[in-house]
Amino acid sequence: MKQAPTKWNKSKDGFLTEIGFIICVSEHVVYVRKENNKGVIILCLNVDDLLIRGSSEAHISEFIKDMMRRFEMTDLGHISYFPGIEFHRSSRGLLVHQRR
Repeated sequence: MKQAPTKWNKSKDGFLTEIGFIICVSEHVVYVRKENNKGVIILCLNVDDLLIRGSSEAHISEFIKDMMRRFEMTDLGHISYFPGIEFHRSSRGLLVHQRR
């Protein structure tokens, strides 16, 4: 259905701005929310995939629960691939590359 992506974008935009996110001016798939007492969350969207990073695991978990209450979604845990980007965790941190 051609309207589905547009409807999802409007729904997602409305919800994210309602809970305090600001859309990035130069990259319209990136949203940022800063809270003095909780830190920052950065959200990247690709169609129906979300990449969420932040300064506090507790803050991220709270946000994920909010999203799951509002939208039907699944938390796939730690990232290994996001369209065009691969991630590898090691004891030294997170390696990001584009080998594919």
